[in-house]
Amino acid sequence: MKLGFFTLVAVAYGARTPESQLASVKEEVTEMLDAFTGFGGGKTKIAKKKKAQLEKTMDKLSETVKKCTMEEAELPADDAERSTDPCKAAGAIKRKISNVATTYIADCKPSMSDRIVSRMMSVEKVLKRIAGCGKKSSN
Repeated sequence: MKLGFFTLVAVAYGARTPESQLASVKEEVTEMLDAFTGFGGGKTKIAKKKKAQLEKTMDKLSETVKKCTMEEAELPADDAERSTDPCKAAGAIKRKISNVATTYIADCKPSMSDRIVSRMMSVEKVLKRIAGCGKKSSN
C-alpha cells in the first residue's frame, strides 16, 4: 500500500531529471561559496578564483551529464540542514559535486568522474584553509 502511495506521489509531482537535480546542486553550491568571500584580502581573491573554477567544473559536468544519462537515476538524499558555517559548507560542496559525478557520469566517463572527485577533495582543503577551519582561536 505504501509503495503505491509513493509511486502515485512521484507521478503526481514528476520525477526529477538529472539536469534539474544538477541545476539544484549548482544553485546550492553557489550559495555556499558566497560564505567564503568575507575573510579579507588575499583569501577573498582565492575564494573568487575557486568559485570560478567550480562554476567551470559544474558547466562541464552539466554537459557530460546531458551526454551520459540515458536512464533516470536519483542522487543520494541529502538530509543535512544548510549551515552558515563555512567549514561545514566546504565539505557539503565537495559531497554534492562528487555525488553528481559518481551518480551520473561514472559509468560513461570514469576518468572524468575520478578527476572531479579528486579535484573536489583539494578544493575542500583550500576552502577550509581560507575559512581557518581546525585552528584554535586565540582569546
